[in-house]
Amino acid sequence: AILDAAGGREAASGEGAALPKVRSASRYRDTIDAGDIFVGGPAQRAILREALEKAGTTIIVHSCFVNPKTLTAILPDLTAAAKRKVKVELLWGLQRDDEASGPPASIVEARRLLDALPFDERQYITLSARTSGSHAKLIVYDDAETGNWVSVIGSCNLLSTNFDALDVSLRTRSPGIAAKLLSWLTTTQQPAVGGWSHQ
Repeated sequence: AILDAAGGREAASGEGAALPKVRSASRYRDTIDAGDIFVGGPAQRAILREALEKAGTTIIVHSCFVNPKTLTAILPDLTAAAKRKVKVELLWGLQRDDEASGPPASIVEARRLLDALPFDERQYITLSARTSGSHAKLIVYDDAETGNWVSVIGSCNLLSTNFDALDVSLRTRSPGIAAKLLSWLTTTQQPAVGGWSHQ
């Protein structure tokens, strides 16, 4: 779905938001005002909820860590988006322990929580099976009203926080930044070419 959103391939249904093609240097420019800066845990919770409510076809949330308790708390907002047939992509960056087999326990528990959802909701919510290896905390979504891509970049681990820390995030509507983020997120979800061993 990230590839679809980034324009890497056409969605099977023929639908889905197409990333704007902007070729000038102005693609990275944006007008930021006080309403685009979010400070504090409750503000991070509010911008996540707003993004899920405004997403038209796709929303991607990247967090370094995943806590099933946090996922439970935001589940009503995730399922509300899913009921509108919005693709919800949940990505995480926690590196696997090389000595352990299988995904981290928190990911297994989070997936079990999502698998308990009704099929008509679960089919639109994806928890990545692959770590991105990144500490990035961000949201990227297509605004249903404007059709433009919106990015929120900050310090809050949106999938593991209690929303009570002094986190800060910034919202931008720059198509260039959205394109860069979508392209990078796509690369983090691709398997490495070839193989290598610690031995």
